[in-house]
Amino acid sequence: MTVRPNTLNNLDCIEGMKKLEDGSVDYKQQDLVTQVNKGDLLAVYTEPTSGKKDGRTVTGVVIEAKPGAGREVRAGEHIRVERHEGAIHYYAETDGRLLYEDGGSGDGGLSVDPVLTIDGDVGPETGNIDFLGSVHVHGDVDDNYTVTAKNGIVIDGSVRGAVLQSDGDIEVKNGIIGKNRAKVLARGSITAKFAESARIKACGCITIRHGAMNCLILSGNRIMSLEHKGHVVGGTLEAKYGVEVKELGNELENRTEVSVGRDFVLDRQIHKLKNNLRRSETASEQLQEKMTRIAESCESVDDLPARLKQVYVMLHKKNEAVKASNKKLSQAVEHFSEQIDDPARGEVVVHETLHRGVLIRMGEHYWQTESELKGLKVIYDGTQKKITTTAA
Repeated sequence: MTVRPNTLNNLDCIEGMKKLEDGSVDYKQQDLVTQVNKGDLLAVYTEPTSGKKDGRTVTGVVIEAKPGAGREVRAGEHIRVERHEGAIHYYAETDGRLLYEDGGSGDGGLSVDPVLTIDGDVGPETGNIDFLGSVHVHGDVDDNYTVTAKNGIVIDGSVRGAVLQSDGDIEVKNGIIGKNRAKVLARGSITAKFAESARIKACGCITIRHGAMNCLILSGNRIMSLEHKGHVVGGTLEAKYGVEVKELGNELENRTEVSVGRDFVLDRQIHKLKNNLRRSETASEQLQEKMTRIAESCESVDDLPARLKQVYVMLHKKNEAVKASNKKLSQAVEHFSEQIDDPARGEVVVHETLHRGVLIRMGEHYWQTESELKGLKVIYDGTQKKITTTAA
């Protein structure tokens, strides 16, 4: 049976740790698991033959053929089995960690675990985590370490000055102690007990249950803090549909800014489109300059030598394609720009205390509290074209 090798472990690794050029070891980059993608061929088991042909010793004594000895290869969880002309193929049915269990008598079983479980902390013993499935950490994530998982992250403890990123949801059952270094990034939603001095971004909802201090929090949906004190003070909050907390700002008037109605996810997509457009426009200008230099070598393009004329035509076609691409990019920027701001779709709800000095933005409209207010909802009045308040 041929088992797919762990391609991460190689001659540059010492006991799973990456050896650097100067001879030192990078404890953050450890290759401790074999990862596979959904659909990967993991193993091929060739079934035993019958042993049809007898053999002979050097003295001519006949050695009777014996059937080949078979072995059992069990297909465990998330393994698909297919038979192909005397061979059994084992495929991964999900992304995750490849496991092989030796039965002790030459037999064994293959399985794929979509969840990578870390029994303790993420730190020097584990190195950074980068996993195709989901990750469950029973401890904390130490300073300056990274946990990346495709399908979601659960941290039972705290996150210090570390980075978490996932295409799924992220849950930190304790707090995020950012130290102005922590980043928590998710395409899904994010939940944490509390957060301080961290950058938190999610396409979905962000729930900081007990409160947040001096954080940058960006949500493609809503930001909420409604348990215990539910107090958010300092920093910047941006949410497409709204912010809902118990208490916002504080008596010291720490700078607290809230922006709703703006789609920060779309804003960043537009930023990327604009960068692509600038690069494409530069490429078009460079192509045009080359064409101009070639054209200036003769009185007209028709008088160019055959080789230069061929180059000119090629550059012209390429430039036309770039211009067409630029037009589409410009149209996309214009289309998405019209959808970024809609002040009427966002609201700020404060169930207990909204402190003086909090700055609230809805679209291009601003409103700053001049005194302490209790239990209110801040909304945009489309008729009067201004920000107004109602009882929460």
